[in-house]
Amino acid sequence: MILALRCVRETRNNVQGGLSAAIITAMAHFVAKALSFGHEPVAIIAFFDSVILIRELDKAKMTERPRGVAVWSVLADRLDAAWAKHTAKRGA
Repeated sequence: MILALRCVRETRNNVQGGLSAAIITAMAHFVAKALSFGHEPVAIIAFFDSVILIRELDKAKMTERPRGVAVWSVLADRLDAAWAKHTAKRGA
């Protein structure tokens, strides 16, 4: 959880006032998953320099989803997809 919050606090394009329950939950799930795959905290924080969380949350809210699927879950999926692109570019 602390690393998820650092991803907002220590990046240039994410503002502390922009935190919502959906963003915190999605980031916590994303960070836990990335760490479980052995990714370094520094790499995860650096990734969030390329992500604008408020924009991603808006896109997640506009995504059509089955009844009962939470916005945070869609946001976590969006973060996973962005991470895959990010790591592919870096050859990681």
